[in-house]
Amino acid sequence: MSHKFTPFFEQKADSFKSQLNLQSDDLHADETVVFINGERYYL
Repeated sequence: MSHKFTPFFEQKADSFKSQLNLQSDDLHADETVVFINGERYYL
């Protein structure tokens, strides 16, 4: 099932992934939080 927002976010994710440095050990607390249906989840 495809949603109308999928192409928009896929483009954003691809752009973001190209900027990631996977060789880095840096982890920032604000990068480990996701919101699903308005609820906060820590990864």
